[in-house]
Amino acid sequence: MDRRHRLLVLSFLFAALAAAPHLHADWNFLPAGRPYVRTLVTDSAGQRIVLSCQLAGMWRTENGGADWEALNSRFVIQNGYTAKGWTVADADADTLIADFFSYAPVFNPNHFSMDGGLTWQTFADGRVGESGGFFIFPNHTHVWLYSRENVFLRSTDGGANWTSISGMTPFNARFTAPELLNGSVFARENMGEGATATRIFRSNDYGQSWEPIADLSDYRGAMRVDFYDISSASDGSLWVVIETESWEYYTERFLLRSVNSGETWEEIHALPGASWAIEVEEDRDAQGVILVTGDCPGGVARSTDYGQTWANNLNGLPPEQDIAFEIHQNPFGGAIFVTSNTGVYRSDDHGSSWEAIGLPPVGSTGELHVLPEAVFQHSSGEVFGGQWQLESPFTEWADISNPVSVGDTNYYPSQILYKHADTLIAYTVRYFPLDSVNRIRQDFMYRSYDNGVQWVAGQELGISLDQNLIHSLSTPTLTRFAGFAQNQSLYVSRNLGRIWDAYESLPDGWTPQQLAQDANYVYALADSNIWYPNRGLKVFRMPMPSGTDWEPFEMVVTGNRRAHIFPTTAGLYLICDTARFWDGTEWEVLGATPVAGSWHGFWAVTLVENGSMAFVATPGDVRTLYLSEDSGRTWFPRHYSLPFESQAGYFYDLDYDTYRERLWAMTGVGACWLDVAELVVPDRPLQFKPADYTILSVYPNPFNDQARVRFDLLKSERVEITLYDLTGRRVR
Repeated sequence: MDRRHRLLVLSFLFAALAAAPHLHADWNFLPAGRPYVRTLVTDSAGQRIVLSCQLAGMWRTENGGADWEALNSRFVIQNGYTAKGWTVADADADTLIADFFSYAPVFNPNHFSMDGGLTWQTFADGRVGESGGFFIFPNHTHVWLYSRENVFLRSTDGGANWTSISGMTPFNARFTAPELLNGSVFARENMGEGATATRIFRSNDYGQSWEPIADLSDYRGAMRVDFYDISSASDGSLWVVIETESWEYYTERFLLRSVNSGETWEEIHALPGASWAIEVEEDRDAQGVILVTGDCPGGVARSTDYGQTWANNLNGLPPEQDIAFEIHQNPFGGAIFVTSNTGVYRSDDHGSSWEAIGLPPVGSTGELHVLPEAVFQHSSGEVFGGQWQLESPFTEWADISNPVSVGDTNYYPSQILYKHADTLIAYTVRYFPLDSVNRIRQDFMYRSYDNGVQWVAGQELGISLDQNLIHSLSTPTLTRFAGFAQNQSLYVSRNLGRIWDAYESLPDGWTPQQLAQDANYVYALADSNIWYPNRGLKVFRMPMPSGTDWEPFEMVVTGNRRAHIFPTTAGLYLICDTARFWDGTEWEVLGATPVAGSWHGFWAVTLVENGSMAFVATPGDVRTLYLSEDSGRTWFPRHYSLPFESQAGYFYDLDYDTYRERLWAMTGVGACWLDVAELVVPDRPLQFKPADYTILSVYPNPFNDQARVRFDLLKSERVEITLYDLTGRRVR
């Protein structure tokens, strides 16, 4: 049965009480697909797993992923932040640290738990409250280490009291212990933020004193070298993943091994072709088994002889998975887990085979792209990251096939720039191996004439555009693509991507942050590269089609790290700490915005009705959105509800749909939409509607004949619910 027919019948697969099951996390129909798991920790049995999902909070399972409990409400600070790292100390995963990512240090959001994540506490010492790096000695769980920028601290009483350690500046340090019982630990530091070198340090006394043992600051003559990972193996070897930046700003990634405590290093080519490594770890239960993640088919390479030979392991890993990120194993051994762009996979046989685990019932992050005939969703949980829907009438999301074969070619997810009838045009970046070390980038336009089922071989462009700085303009009389190349030159196409015309680069010292267009201009919001709090922004515009020079606007100084521009027929709006309007001669400051003073990357804003109304979601309040009915001069809160049981901490993207008079929102839980007409109805919470059929959790679970089954539909229709047990036998 195909998906369209199944959704009309809506047969939900539940397990019956006779099998004493739990609701499986994969049984949902959120269009965002699987969540993007940032990082996780487990016990040695692989049953207790604590993880964080990008923009969708923290979760905990006690049965290997069969069902999940949301943890956000258990934290002292409930402002929507997501843990960027976890630290585990013991085989049962009772002692945990949640290292939160925060652009607002005053929140001091880091937490620790002594009962496996049931309850959480904040640190009394504010120095360890900000985002950094933690380490707990597995055999001495009362000895904790913490590093952030120039701060390096040690606790000998389980995090209650901290003392400073001098002698090193390991910015956001990554620690590794070669053995659990000998008190040795290695740490690495990166250039910048107070550190002037890229060095490795070693301590043999549980972190009391340190000595530098290796300096990779000028590896291969690089201008800059940063560590991505450091690990140690049972044969005494050290492993690191570094990224170098040349004086021509060309970056490369290297996997290095040292068998003499960092005196000399050997480049290891574990991944096929010219793939980049991300993490490296030895299996604690199998000496000599080294695993490496990176951007290759399957995402994982494996060696059983300390890195002498390698195999690209696909046993249980989907071949369309083109990248894996984090490797995790409990310090006392057990199952191995890897996170990837298609899910989380577990191995119980030292990386020989893998199986996907159930994930929390939330969607992945992504962005929305509104075109006249369709709304496209680009999701980080999908290899090709695009889904489309046709209107009207409203239909369910339909997956778009991947136009790039995987093989030995690495690629970035394609971006849909155009749709008309059954024709789609996508922009894709591909990397081809040049030799065993180097690779070459090529940019292509792909076309589909059957709504993304099949794709015609792409046309190579001969230019390299920044995928975050590509914009398509579609009006009844004009279709135009615009994008910034890596050298900051503007390229514009007026014939659906077949030919791209080159325009002048932005002036020196200005880096493009956002692109926008109207019929007469291409606009660039540029950053002065001056660090907070004196960040400078300037808007430039290039006349179309025959402009030769960028026309600069007056500079705006803002402490916020993000801003948005909106061209309208009345003028140009800029939303950051303040709402500003450009009438053609000067900026008018309209008023402070709800994000004033919030130095944070995840807030979203959109303008409706030609700029007369503005709609903002802030990072600090997960229950309130803000609306302005006077173009940003004044703001008032509006409470809202989402059609998802697990509410996200952020709106990742907001888009005003002029064609259907809707506001589209991408959250960490899924996509949803709101009728614009609801914005002008006072004293009523905004009711976002689901962008797909959505199944919510069942209570109780495991459930009985009194359980309640809740779900969301796109419209009123007949629903058939079918119950199955774990063997697939129909119960009722």
